Amino acid sequence: HKINNEIITEYDVKKEANYLRALNPNLKKLNISKLTQLALNSIIREKIKKIELEKNNSLGKNLDDPMVLSTFESVYKNIGIKNEDEFEQYLKEFNISIEWTKMKLEIESLWNSLIYNKYRNQVSIDKEEIRKNLKKDIKLRKKQKNFLLSEIVVKFNTNQEFLSLTKMIEESIAEIGFSNTANTHSISGSANKGGKIGWINQTSLSPKILNEIKDLVNGEYTKPIKINSNFLILKIEDSKITNVQIDLEEALNKRILNERNKQLDQFSTIFFNRVKKNIIIDG
Repeated sequence: HKINNEIITEYDVKKEANYLRALNPNLKKLNISKLTQLALNSIIREKIKKIELEKNNSLGKNLDDPMVLSTFESVYKNIGIKNEDEFEQYLKEFNISIEWTKMKLEIESLWNSLIYNKYRNQVSIDKEEIRKNLKKDIKLRKKQKNFLLSEIVVKFNTNQEFLSLTKMIEESIAEIGFSNTANTHSISGSANKGGKIGWINQTSLSPKILNEIKDLVNGEYTKPIKINSNFLILKIEDSKITNVQIDLEEALNKRILNERNKQLDQFSTIFFNRVKKNIIIDG
């Protein structure tokens, strides 16, 4: 493959496959063909983002930026590693340097920053409506439920495509599991982590999402949930109930943040596809 004038080599694909396996050990279950395709798709996405970012950024010079360091820390903690030194030793098992990893995460961080700065004024959030729904939720519950969630987000254009894609995703989950399907097909930023979002309190979820997951048990996932031109499938990895005093303003801010991030993810997909149209991809 070639992106504009930059060639993707077999070595690049093998290295990317090792990187993805390091960040998501579940990928060991994928056969070599699917892992290779996943790695190739990952490289193409990254190179498209890199081309756009290089218009206004000097890549490789932001590795000590707090945002990049925060992303870096969240990545190794997500796989159960305590600190950077342990992560460096872990990466050596996959023949990957920590400097190369930071450069990849720099691209993701700068891309997220670009999307935020470009679209933040287009994010539409009805704060009072969220507050009203949140107050109802709090009145109904003295106990809070927390969910450890994973997601798959897929773009569709027509109702017919929605039906064919949901069938394809469901078949993929049955064949290779939820995490590997997220790696392979999800357009969300969580894709490289097997779709893992992390622990989410029920008060941070919109009523629509909460209604879909509230009756599921650990290990189950929702039916496809339409959100504009995307559909979302959520899986409950784990759940727990806690007795706490709910801080309305804190819960409100979390729910607003969750809604804002979902909208920014949608804008990210739209902008990525626009950038991709102007890039020559051969292969």
